[in-house]
Amino acid sequence: MKKICLATLTMLALGPLPLAACGGDDTVADSGTADTGTGDAGAACVIDGTSNLEGVTITFPDQPCVFTLAEAAAGISIAYQVEVASERPGIIPLPQDAGGCDGPEASGLILLERIGGDGQSYCFCDSGLCADPSRTPVTIAAGNYPGTMGWTGLNWGGPSDTGNPMGEPFPVGTYVVTISTAGEQPAGDGTEPFRVEGTFEITLVE
Repeated sequence: MKKICLATLTMLALGPLPLAACGGDDTVADSGTADTGTGDAGAACVIDGTSNLEGVTITFPDQPCVFTLAEAAAGISIAYQVEVASERPGIIPLPQDAGGCDGPEASGLILLERIGGDGQSYCFCDSGLCADPSRTPVTIAAGNYPGTMGWTGLNWGGPSDTGNPMGEPFPVGTYVVTISTAGEQPAGDGTEPFRVEGTFEITLVE
């Protein structure tokens, strides 16, 4: 997963790509609400997730989920955490970006961060074309692995290999932050796909 600073984000551009669906029977990993921290006092943050990789979930700590357009433009951060309950051997993490360029995080899993809804989309989905990813199985160690997604309120699909600039700002509305990882896990004499996803709703107001 590529990490870029908020200052650099303002120099880049829109080219959103859809996230391909992954096979397997998903089960609910986490669901709940948390205080918004800003915005309407009666609102609650909506958190959900699915996983068919046993013992692995993506969660979100208590944090604001309502932001003004000005706050988003100045740069906001969404915190999340990959939680691995017990060691998972034989895992083949695979990138989800268009060119297969993303690499493993501290957890050993490869993550994709995105925000979207109502025709708006932001993610680092295209950074060009890379070599085929490794399919060597790895062991995912038990632990909690925190991460943070930075965003300046703009549409974008990644720089590609042509330095695409950022797109237009998201308008007022409610959008979904999605953090996901995918790949293959042991199954019988072979492997089967896995996908782990956490979602966190955010609302932009005037």
